[in-house]
Amino acid sequence: MRKLKLQVQTSADGYMGGPNGEMDWMTFPWTDDVGAYINNLMASVDTIVLGRNLAEGFIPVWANRTEADGEDQETIDWMNNTPKIVFSNTLTESPGPTPPSPTVTSPKPSPTSRTSPAATSSSTAAPPSPPP
Repeated sequence: MRKLKLQVQTSADGYMGGPNGEMDWMTFPWTDDVGAYINNLMASVDTIVLGRNLAEGFIPVWANRTEADGEDQETIDWMNNTPKIVFSNTLTESPGPTPPSPTVTSPKPSPTSRTSPAATSSSTAAPPSPPP
């Protein structure tokens, strides 16, 4: 089974964007310790998972990013070349030109989808004990 790691920037009061979705509150470049933490977190990432709103901004922005924007070429290439999955009920194709083309999928389960094997397991193991 694969791991899903969530990496999000939030403001001190818990918001991810301004009232109109703006992200101008984020400051860059990060300090060395924050940059090292993010680099370590991203080292094992092999797929980027996005919702429609983020994908519509993220994918085109990185496709046009250059070193003049303050990013190194290695990061630009990684952001553009890492496979992406976009969850959307409305998109039917990638919101940007970045190869490899992102997979666009609906988060709604199909009427024929089944419960995961883990949920239907006949295991009789006791549930984990609550933490002390």
